[in-house]
Order: sequence, then structure tokens, then C-alpha cells
Amino acid sequence: MKVGVLLPNIPPTVGGGFAFQDDVFQSLLKLESKHTFVIFGYLSEAQAREAGAKHMQFLPFPRSFPGRAISYLARSA
Repeated sequence: MKVGVLLPNIPPTVGGGFAFQDDVFQSLLKLESKHTFVIFGYLSEAQAREAGAKHMQFLPFPRSFPGRAISYLARSA
């Protein structure tokens, strides 16, 4: 079974919300399960690779239009 988990980009300065989200994420990394957890969030490819576990799949949120435009312009320059 695939289980979706939404992990929005909560900055550490928020406090409790960040701590809760991080605890859930760290627990999922340690979990051994026959289920696949699909993480929807703002993880970079490097973060996803570093955190990679066999039972996890990462689907990043698309960045905002200005963020994509800046990235595109930086690559084309």
C-alpha cells in the first residue's frame, strides 16, 4: 500500500510545527515497513537521496513561478 505524507516547508524558527514535522519524518526513516511512504514536500534531490530509504519515495512540490524562472535564467546564463 502507498501512504502519502505531506511535509510542507516549515522553517525551524516556527518551533513546535517544525519539531513535530521533523519527528514524523525521522520516525518514517527508521521505520521498516512493507508499505511505501510517498513524501510530498520541498526536499531537494540531494536531501531526498541522503534520506533515501527503501520504503520511501519523494515527490517534490514544484517551486513557485518566480523560483522556476530564476533557476531557468541561472542555468541559461
